[in-house]
Amino acid sequence: MLTSQQIETYRRDGYLVIPRLIQGEQLAELRALTDRIVTEAQGVSANDDLYDLESSHSPSLPRVRRLKPAIFKRYEFLRALTRDPQDHVDPDRPAGREHPPLWRQA
Repeated sequence: MLTSQQIETYRRDGYLVIPRLIQGEQLAELRALTDRIVTEAQGVSANDDLYDLESSHSPSLPRVRRLKPAIFKRYEFLRALTRDPQDHVDPDRPAGREHPPLWRQA
């Protein structure tokens, strides 16, 4: 469960850092996929359905500012990560209740 301070931080900054939320093999896979996605952005020259690019983006130095929601359709790992509530919810939450999403795009 998020604290009031975490909710306020999210509303103010647009993101929330949750230490150790993803660890071990799952973290290694996320890092590898992130590297792959950024490498694939080398072939993108302007913002599109998948990427928001930094103004300094170039094929030789890809700079991705934000991944758009459509990217989750392309990569099963990302879909699974965002829909798997087992490691991301309050273990004291009563069974049978719908889990809130891990995050939402503002």
